[in-house]
Amino acid sequence: MLYKGGFAMFKPYRRYRKRRNLPFKHVFLITIILFSIFTFVGLGIIDKSITPSLMTIASTQADQIGSYAINYGIGKKTLNDLTNDSAKLDNPQNITKQLATIKYNQEGYPVNVTPNTVAITRYMTETENRIQWFLRMVEGGNVDFSNSELDDVTIKENPKKHNGVVAEIPLGEASHNALLSNLGPRVPINMELISDVKVNVVSKVTALDITTNYYRLYLQVRVDINVIIPFAVKAKPIIRNVPIFETLVKGPVPSYYQDGNGAHSTPALPVPKK
Repeated sequence: MLYKGGFAMFKPYRRYRKRRNLPFKHVFLITIILFSIFTFVGLGIIDKSITPSLMTIASTQADQIGSYAINYGIGKKTLNDLTNDSAKLDNPQNITKQLATIKYNQEGYPVNVTPNTVAITRYMTETENRIQWFLRMVEGGNVDFSNSELDDVTIKENPKKHNGVVAEIPLGEASHNALLSNLGPRVPINMELISDVKVNVVSKVTALDITTNYYRLYLQVRVDINVIIPFAVKAKPIIRNVPIFETLVKGPVPSYYQDGNGAHSTPALPVPKK
């Protein structure tokens, strides 16, 4: 009690409470929550940053695999040499000689070409089966492949047996900085593929002059490879026309010829026979 000017004054007593620390379980829970939030946000940023690069890699890988598959399907090596299958296949170079029968005239010029449908169907089926086998092996991650000096695909067993195709990308790619793009650990991305192949036989006749036609028979191979995991990427189909038979067909000189470019063209006079 204090006295001031004859009046009594009271000074209230303040109690100071000591600050209590948060319990350990609360600190641990808050730490876990904050760590989870920052982790998910960071993963989202990284995912959006490297997705364009992964899509480019996926599209390029699909094109490369499709080209290798076609090269393997039409290559010189037989399926027996690569899979130890007991059923040996003929050399494609020998098969092409049996795809069509050529009839010659007295002067030795080919005047008629008759396709051999049985040989053509067999060759087309064998090519499609080889491409399908190659694609299934690549999808399972069971083979490692490369091109040899003769542009034929060489296949060997892959020591790293993983499903699909694995692409590695540096974590620094998420920074979008050219100086930092190659830094950081390389993150492996497993890509699951789905593929399809279609093989057709197409014939084409081109007129070179009034007596000569150019006859060509070729395989039209189409390979579709799509990446479905980690995201759907539809690559452009790979279409390749592979000539398997070609020859010149020469016919007799006609006694009357008209180019047929228009109705008002003047017809040529017939050539008198000797």
